[in-house]
Amino acid sequence: MLKNDREPPEFLLKISQQLEYLAHNLPNNLDIAVDFITKQNGLLVTSGVGKSGIVAKKFSATLCSLGVPSAFLHPMEAAHGDSGVLTDCGALVIFSKSGNTEELQFFVDTAKLFTTNIFAICMNENSLLVDKSQFSLILPNLNEAGRYKVVPTTSFLLMTAFSDLLAVLIAEKREVSGRILSQTHRGGTIGRLAVKTVSEVMLTLDKCAVVEESDSMRKVIERMTQFPNGGALILDEKYTLIGLITDGDLRRFLKNVNGDLNNTYARQVMTPIPKTVEFSDSLMTAIESLSSGKQVYIAPVIQYMKCVGLVRMHDLVSILRMEK
Repeated sequence: MLKNDREPPEFLLKISQQLEYLAHNLPNNLDIAVDFITKQNGLLVTSGVGKSGIVAKKFSATLCSLGVPSAFLHPMEAAHGDSGVLTDCGALVIFSKSGNTEELQFFVDTAKLFTTNIFAICMNENSLLVDKSQFSLILPNLNEAGRYKVVPTTSFLLMTAFSDLLAVLIAEKREVSGRILSQTHRGGTIGRLAVKTVSEVMLTLDKCAVVEESDSMRKVIERMTQFPNGGALILDEKYTLIGLITDGDLRRFLKNVNGDLNNTYARQVMTPIPKTVEFSDSLMTAIESLSSGKQVYIAPVIQYMKCVGLVRMHDLVSILRMEK
């Protein structure tokens, strides 16, 4: 029963601690496994029985949503004709807590007729599955959370979390782009983000703080106060982007300022080559661009090599929330 004062249930606290333990005790060969799987051509097939089978199905579905071709194969069905899916298999990833499940032993022998790239994700390094697999990723075998300590709780959650991590690492290694994600999510939020463009959410120049590089910081501050959008665009008379001064740049400047604001100029404070997005970019592309490398929260918008406005990560995130 939950307590009236709504203290976090001990069960959830235990689960969160075990997830943290996993985060600090990942398999040492994880990077090697990701590199190997990524280099394989063909379908990435997943498998497992019971709760581990559910994790394997979810792993396959996540891979597909990330643009990585994948399919789930049940070990029992494989014995009755479905093993044909292994014909174009690049790698087979099998999930199992114990690694000694009877159905898996026969299945692995069958799978070896089609591929030798068999990966075991298991919590028992001394299991038959690990022994029969070419590669194994061993996860911590922690006590199941809950009163009975036998119902698959911790093991299911840790495997699911690890499978999500593995899927994301594989997608990143394959350099899955926002364009691919939009293609695999045509009917959902991500698909709609691929249709909307920066031009629909950006702030036009008449709503932005715009100054020249020779303007004093006093004028920059006045303009940024008039248009509190997170930064000031530094443009020349032809609207060519010269630089950007963000709120962060301004705070750092004010903290270390020595002398009159009238004698310090925009060119001395600005970032001369800021990250930009294109007027016609999709919102998905813009989010990907702003989040890659050193994350930025505002960016000038460029059209035909001229600056036409400013886009803020805040606005992009707001669109995400509205579309859900």
